Amino acid sequence: SQCRLMRGHRGRTGLEVRITGKAGHASAPGRAINPHYIAAAFLPGVRDLPMAEYPDFGRATLVPTVYRSDNESVNVIPESVFMHLDWRTVPGEDAASMVVRLQALLDRALLPGATGRVVVVQDAMTSYNGFSLSLPSVFPASALAPDHWAVRAGESALAEALGRPEEASLWRFATDG
Repeated sequence: SQCRLMRGHRGRTGLEVRITGKAGHASAPGRAINPHYIAAAFLPGVRDLPMAEYPDFGRATLVPTVYRSDNESVNVIPESVFMHLDWRTVPGEDAASMVVRLQALLDRALLPGATGRVVVVQDAMTSYNGFSLSLPSVFPASALAPDHWAVRAGESALAEALGRPEEASLWRFATDG
């Protein structure tokens, strides 16, 4: 923010998708349920999902960032694949609705005999004194109106301290604090 006054920021929600098929040997793919094919069918829906918009923030975004399987052998079809989805939110979006929308997409991509689940990631947090807690990876978006009393008070205090007008802006990125 370059030490500028911000009146809001986009949010972030971390989501995990787990797709479980049936493991098998690459020489006999007909005996397996390949979760990679399900993921391949699911991802275009993620890319094309209509996203909420908010004045000044623009459109929310959703992207896959990490993809892994439960196996590292080059000649084995894995049983499960996992992917992390990073949803950058705008005010008014909530994690429960995100999960419902993504689960519906995933359900349409599943092959017979496969399962899939979308969940909000749980972040393990540890404080400076060792206290640990698991919390949902949800950092809500927020935005105060330009004429909100707190925004006006901040602009006034900064103008007095800096000797020049200071207009609050919106941080188009997510922050976690």
